Amino acid sequence: MEFEVNDNTFYILVNNAEKINKMTVFDSLQPSIKKVKEYLRQGLDSDNMELMSINYKDDRFEIKSIPWNIIAMELIKE
Repeated sequence: MEFEVNDNTFYILVNNAEKINKMTVFDSLQPSIKKVKEYLRQGLDSDNMELMSINYKDDRFEIKSIPWNIIAMELIKE
């Protein structure tokens, strides 16, 4: 599978509630927020999810966990 991203950044949503941790990759923040919303509506606890951004810059990958206050603000915009 081929995957292209803008600005060298992509997002990974980890679902730790699955027996085998499930990761979903997104090319932008908005679709990942929609998936978080879907998981929350299904009853998944926020403690079982982690949203991360991965940025490739200067020949290095930078991984950041997106805090829940940022996710909450994006959910409000939905």
